[in-house]
Amino acid sequence: MVRSKRLNPIKTLAKNKEKAAAQALGNSIERQKVEDQKLQQLYQYRHEYLLQMESKVKSGISGSELQRYHLFLAKLDSAIEQQKDVLMVSAKQLDASQSHWQEKRNRTKAISQVMEKMQNQEKFDASKKEAKASDEISTQAFLRSR
Repeated sequence: MVRSKRLNPIKTLAKNKEKAAAQALGNSIERQKVEDQKLQQLYQYRHEYLLQMESKVKSGISGSELQRYHLFLAKLDSAIEQQKDVLMVSAKQLDASQSHWQEKRNRTKAISQVMEKMQNQEKFDASKKEAKASDEISTQAFLRSR
């Protein structure tokens, strides 16, 4: 078996690892989008709730009702801060997944390049051997014709 063919199982394994890392990266990207959407929804809900509170204040509400609005806004603010933390953790995981995928991708490329160099060398060696054999046949034919 030629040397370059011996690396096929290693290349296949590297490609499988790269594929798994790419899938994990895709999952991380999707998770990041979902967490960002949750944060945007919280901001939107807070904004709508604030508008509703302002409308009620203009039309006149009791102090206890106003206090309930403020308490709920405080809970929303807390939820927003928690979601920011979740989003930050998700971003770190995304960065890690991206680095991991890049590492696996680079490994696969390196193996492919090594295999390509080996194949080129094997082709060169085969052509050199063929030329040498052809030269020997020509030399023998010349010597016989004398």
